[in-house]
Amino acid sequence: MDKIISAKNLIKKYDDTLALDQVSLEIYQGEVVGILGPNASSKTTLLKALAGMISLDQGEVLINDKDFSFKDYGQIVYMPDKDLSLIHI
Repeated sequence: MDKIISAKNLIKKYDDTLALDQVSLEIYQGEVVGILGPNASSKTTLLKALAGMISLDQGEVLINDKDFSFKDYGQIVYMPDKDLSLIHI
């Protein structure tokens, strides 16, 4: 199977809070992936990082083995549970 998304050593900090601590994952074509965890465990931060909605302190996201860029926005969809106009990115 072809690798669609690859995330390597993602680190994201909000002030003194470490939200993502060297998170790595690979998602292959045809896979269905769920992200589970308790409240405030950075699930949304991970999804926003994969969708290119937030900047990372370290790490890289690859789409089809290429660096993520603005032209990839049409390939990734993030649907939050809140109105995007209320979210300040």
